[in-house]
Amino acid sequence: MTERRALPADWPALAVKLGDRLRAARGLFKTDDGRKLSQEQLAHLAKISRNHIQNIENARNNARDGSGNPQPGPGNPGLATLLAISRALEIELLDLLPDELLPPAIRDRPWRTGQEAE
Repeated sequence: MTERRALPADWPALAVKLGDRLRAARGLFKTDDGRKLSQEQLAHLAKISRNHIQNIENARNNARDGSGNPQPGPGNPGLATLLAISRALEIELLDLLPDELLPPAIRDRPWRTGQEAE
């Protein structure tokens, strides 16, 4: 079995921020009847499980070691998952990422106003 790549030391804190950003974005998305989007509704739109949404929002995972024993840790969603979520929420993928993961030139998210960062 291939050994898992170690996460950066600051990943647990960044995973929490990623979860916070996802929760906030989901809260801003309104359904056709004006309600906030639930985790289950987002999961359906993104074609992933509700548990996956829940794990990202709560910065955790359901990882298991080679023997099937729980090996909990911070969530680490893949790019395809984040892209599916951003498309479902109709937002830019980069809007989900914590500021610390973005280059300084785009941390203020210039695409929101159509203006380039200086």
